[in-house]
Amino acid sequence: MVCRHCNVEGCLHCVSAKPGQEGEKLEHCKQCMPGYSLTEEGECEMRGLGFFIAVGVVVVVATVLVIIWYAIVVSKPCVNPEGVEYGLQCRERMRLSVPGSSEAYPLTTNLLSTNVAGPGTMALFRYQFALLVWASTLLLVWFGFVVFVSSDLLILGNRAAESPQMLCAIIEWGHHRQMELVWTKAWFEHEFARL
Repeated sequence: MVCRHCNVEGCLHCVSAKPGQEGEKLEHCKQCMPGYSLTEEGECEMRGLGFFIAVGVVVVVATVLVIIWYAIVVSKPCVNPEGVEYGLQCRERMRLSVPGSSEAYPLTTNLLSTNVAGPGTMALFRYQFALLVWASTLLLVWFGFVVFVSSDLLILGNRAAESPQMLCAIIEWGHHRQMELVWTKAWFEHEFARL
């Protein structure tokens, strides 16, 4: 006398066995979910399995061909060493380096204040920094609600249920707590929507 999900994978409408019946087949499917087809045994079989197999075969063949192509390119002899050397020199001259020296900027360079590659780069990094500060501020305010109002704000909608009875209890509890704490969400959205 306990409600539970049908044990037939991909089943939309299940037909249960008669009371007292035992064995492996306690239920069978009457109608499968979209993307599944009903078999004679009352099971649901995924349609389009051949498509996924074909895609896998194509990916494997393409990967093998790319590896072969790369091996062929790597094994070719260098026929223009002067051009390669000139290209490497050009790349070296185009590298971003500290003004007045040929050394590259250190990894500790602050791109918010140091103009390494033009004002566009500084603007991009300042924008990224502003996004991080904004997201951190929102997170801290929400954790403030968690600390000062209720830690249930972190687990609403995330609790697992091990039985149908537990699921019903969790849904009831969650709805009750959500209605009690809805003012936090409303205040949070109202205050930060104005900014």
